[in-house]
Amino acid sequence: MLLSSQMEAGGYPFTHEETNISELISKCVQDFITRYPQQKIETAIAPDIFINGDRLLLQILANNLIDNAIKYGPKELPVTVILTEENDKIILRVQDLGKGIAAEERDKIFNKFYRVGNAATKSAKGTGLGLYLAKKIAKQHNANITVTDNSPSGAIFTVILNSSIEKL
Repeated sequence: MLLSSQMEAGGYPFTHEETNISELISKCVQDFITRYPQQKIETAIAPDIFINGDRLLLQILANNLIDNAIKYGPKELPVTVILTEENDKIILRVQDLGKGIAAEERDKIFNKFYRVGNAATKSAKGTGLGLYLAKKIAKQHNANITVTDNSPSGAIFTVILNSSIEKL
């Protein structure tokens, strides 16, 4: 909540540093594997992708997406984290095989304190700030974040960043 307030008030001191996002995402995944050893997490992380941005915020962005995929996906099915670079774009995808997100909810899930309105999802711990922060962080990095259906079930969150950010 503090980070959210600081970002809204312009009080967060954004850093602009070259970061190996491949290593950062790999570390995030490893932290989740350590915390949730029963959860299978599959990865396809291209090595040595670099970006200029705020390392802490990029870590929070990845952690929020991975955490949601674990939280809302079936425990026996894998979460997949993919990082690629294509045509000067860095693409981060986090996929789960849960129930997915209804089309009418997709515009709302990035709103502050919003949580999808069914009993199953509301029973999971959360504040409704994770995706809100993810969108704000993406925007600070001139990136776009979207959610689409996964097949046969679940959701895919995709963040598309420019590999060379001029200014935060």
